[in-house]
Amino acid sequence: MRRFAAVTFLAIACAPGRVDFAAPDRAAETDSYPSVLGRWTRESKLYRGFDAQLSVRATLKTWDFQQAMVREYAGRYRLTAAERDLLYEKERVRTRNFFDFIVVVHTPELRRNDLDAKTSAWRMRLKVNDVDPPQEPIRLVPAGKDPVVEIFFPIHSAFSRTYVASFARATGEIRNVRLTIAGPEGATTLAWSNAAN
Repeated sequence: MRRFAAVTFLAIACAPGRVDFAAPDRAAETDSYPSVLGRWTRESKLYRGFDAQLSVRATLKTWDFQQAMVREYAGRYRLTAAERDLLYEKERVRTRNFFDFIVVVHTPELRRNDLDAKTSAWRMRLKVNDVDPPQEPIRLVPAGKDPVVEIFFPIHSAFSRTYVASFARATGEIRNVRLTIAGPEGATTLAWSNAAN
């Protein structure tokens, strides 16, 4: 008689706080950059037994987040007011048209951490407001050794890879956003939900 071992895959995500998908025209927040980074960052892990097969930390770059990042960037790089305002406008336009994420992925074997490869076993998709069909990223590239990413998103390690993922932004009110990474070992989802709903 053959014995079959049951392999259990379990996805665990940290309970997220609610957020506000305000229009890009909202007044700038005064919260510190670290607190805003925490507000827009989610973490999730996919387990097989007791071993994590996939660990993901993703930051959704909303207008709320981008304002805080521009303030921090302008302060560190000693930008003039005119330079800062140009950067604000660039990011305001960007957040009107795209959902941009910084995604840090850790796998037990670095060679399996290849989300950007056409032959990758992993697939990243975005779902908006639960009812929308999930969409593929229009851009998914490794961040490489970008010093801005390394300094402003200090959530990477020597055993992880950081990706920049972009999706077309949905029109109308945004109630929630769900970023899913799925593969043969299962799927894990990171969620952002509107504070007003």
